[in-house]
Amino acid sequence: MSSSDPIFSQGNRAILHQINGESVALEDFKSGDKVINDHFTTTKIDSGTIVYSLNGNHKQIPDYYEEITTPKGGEFKVILTDGTKVWLNNKTKLKFFISSTTAERHVWLQGEAFFEVAHDKDRPFFVTTGKQKVKVLGTAFNINTNDNQIVTTLVSGKVAINSNKIILKPGEQSITHDYTNYKVSQVDIEAYVSWKNGYFLFNYEPLSEVLSKLGDWYDVDFEVEQDLGDEKVWATVSRKRNLQDALKLIEKSGIAKFTINKERRISVQRVK
Repeated sequence: MSSSDPIFSQGNRAILHQINGESVALEDFKSGDKVINDHFTTTKIDSGTIVYSLNGNHKQIPDYYEEITTPKGGEFKVILTDGTKVWLNNKTKLKFFISSTTAERHVWLQGEAFFEVAHDKDRPFFVTTGKQKVKVLGTAFNINTNDNQIVTTLVSGKVAINSNKIILKPGEQSITHDYTNYKVSQVDIEAYVSWKNGYFLFNYEPLSEVLSKLGDWYDVDFEVEQDLGDEKVWATVSRKRNLQDALKLIEKSGIAKFTINKERRISVQRVK
């Protein structure tokens, strides 16, 4: 690997698209900063979390929705007015309710997010991703809509997918490419939610998938030698470490060697 300045992710970065049409960079807010509207308040409680709270009589508050997006290398956490917590991975967009006078709670997701849904037996919570709709009451789960498929991994509770077509139990995962055919299996949950806990867990994962995740997190591009992407990687890497440290771990396995070029492009060659 050629010498280079350490490459880190961008960390807690996101753009908030507000109901008034304005967009603000959340990293520009300081902890404790607030945006007070007529019916709700948005507060940044730490470097990577915003919280929504309602003002006044809830029944008189109109239905409001806002949207948050994270770039490559960015992540953020949103706590909704009902207490639901949502962790957003990089390259993710979430449209979410601030208030709702309906009997249901709805959010829309593109990318990857981990949800801890506040229990409310009278108001089910729905996550829509393309043509898939997940219904929950009080549940923890991860959804990833990248790579032309939807991967839903249940940690606790129970979820119903597309009007009870699929019912997941804790430890189960569903994968669909066409919203019609679903593959359900038992999985190692930690491999799919480790990002939310601050690290990558590559559990005998193809190198091509590993590099795709690293590329999104560190905002770099990999040029991989033909047929090398199928090689398997087993490694645990903190997302706070620099990219060079992560690549050194993979190099130690003897799978590949890396050369960091200009403009954040990295060549990946087979070890001869």
